[in-house]
Amino acid sequence: MTPLRVMPYLFWIGLFSGLLFAARDCMAHPLQKSTAWQRYRPLFYAMVAAAVLFFAANLIRFGLQWWFDLFWQAFHLILQAVMATVFFCGGWPRIMEMRHIGLLEQYRYRRANLAAPGLNRAALETALLAVGVVAFSAAMLHIVKTGPSELFSRWLAAREHLNFRSGYIPLLILFAPIWEETALRWYLLNRIEGNLAEWRWGRPLAIVGTAALWAMGHAAMTDPAWVKMTQIFCVGCVLGARFRSIGLSGCVVVHMAMNLMAFLSLPLSFPG
Repeated sequence: MTPLRVMPYLFWIGLFSGLLFAARDCMAHPLQKSTAWQRYRPLFYAMVAAAVLFFAANLIRFGLQWWFDLFWQAFHLILQAVMATVFFCGGWPRIMEMRHIGLLEQYRYRRANLAAPGLNRAALETALLAVGVVAFSAAMLHIVKTGPSELFSRWLAAREHLNFRSGYIPLLILFAPIWEETALRWYLLNRIEGNLAEWRWGRPLAIVGTAALWAMGHAAMTDPAWVKMTQIFCVGCVLGARFRSIGLSGCVVVHMAMNLMAFLSLPLSFPG
């Protein structure tokens, strides 16, 4: 097995190891976990409902013979919702301890008629980051003459799969940024930074480490592979560095913009 093919496995090992720590942190802070659950519950319910509706609608559309494939796609989406919730609840005590107030929290302050001097700045920075990330990603994937890898093309762009995945892909664009940002920026980044708080280089190491882990999860997606990994690593470093000002919600918005650009740039032609 080549080092390139090993990297996605390292990503999942790191992610599930973090999930175990997040679950432990949930149990160690039950009161704070409850507060986090109250905040995250509407989003969790919305994600699960979207996955269930996806399964039901496509079961009617394609017929009972596809129930197993549709079930696993819906289960994958629900699993993302569950993992994101665990990471959110596990990271809540650390976020409160570090007093990270991002875009959505600033908005809540403003709605409650509390001082939220950073709301406009966070919103503007999120918009500028989204534009910058999309422009940078487009340059990386097109100027370097990059295309989907053979493995990625077989999974996504094969003509016989396009119609079947037409409902799954938009939900993946929506769900993946939520659970990836919750896992990597909200929980792992701040967990590592908190553990290395006494060390001068703790924060830079946390930013670079989580960005590298994120890049490993995108190995073998493009040809040449280094282009996508470099893109993801650079974007991960930027989001990690700006997490304190734009928060989880800002990172999710930027991530969604990047994913949407990537899918729209694929040479897809959906069958009629």
